[in-house]
Amino acid sequence: MAQPKRTTAKKTTVKRTAKKKTAVAKKSVSSVPASLTKAETAFSKVSKELEALRKQSTAAATKLEAATARVAKSPTVASKKALIKSRADARKLATKLKATRVKVGAARTKLAEEKRSARILAKQAQEKASNEAFVTKLADKTEADYAKAVAAFELKWRKKRTRTDGDKLKSRARKAATAAKKSAASKKKAPAKKAAVNKVSTSSAAPKKRGRPAKSVTSTSTAPKRRGRPAKAKVASAVTTSAAPKRRGRPPKAKA
Repeated sequence: MAQPKRTTAKKTTVKRTAKKKTAVAKKSVSSVPASLTKAETAFSKVSKELEALRKQSTAAATKLEAATARVAKSPTVASKKALIKSRADARKLATKLKATRVKVGAARTKLAEEKRSARILAKQAQEKASNEAFVTKLADKTEADYAKAVAAFELKWRKKRTRTDGDKLKSRARKAATAAKKSAASKKKAPAKKAAVNKVSTSSAAPKKRGRPAKSVTSTSTAPKRRGRPAKAKVASAVTTSAAPKRRGRPPKAKA
């Protein structure tokens, strides 16, 4: 049986796409403290609640007055029930309005405290910024003064160094001129001196003698004279080894 041909799967190349970096928005730093913003929000919310309760309380009071007038005209069961309900609603709204007023007072006090602390913080921040600006100004002035001082010192130093270098060059030139003069003078004197030396050497030369050369006489060097009395001369005693010792009595007879 013929085997079926194997089909090779084509490799699919996956292109790598670079991930786009999403720019993260920087949080803007507000100069207003967060506690003050929170206090303002709370006070605004409570104030709105108080305003709504006032409107509801006014409406409940109007409704209570109408219910009371209806009962006075026709005291029916329905009118009496409506009066009781109006009174309950008015009392409930009055209690809620009282509690909300307390909340508004507390929120107002909190807001005042936060405003006071915010003013203090703002003043401190302003003083800090003013000090930093003053320090920066002093640093800039210091750098400018330093640059001026360095430039002035450099100019003064360069002038002094140029003057010193000029003096050294002049001294070097004088020394070179003096050396040149001495060299020229020595060169002029050299031929005359050489001629004089040659003349002396030729005149002092003696004629040669025949025979043995004469012995050279060496002169002994005399010792330098000393002041005072001359030193005593030392007498050297001669030691005779052959002399016999002297004998007492008559000398022996001479042999014939």
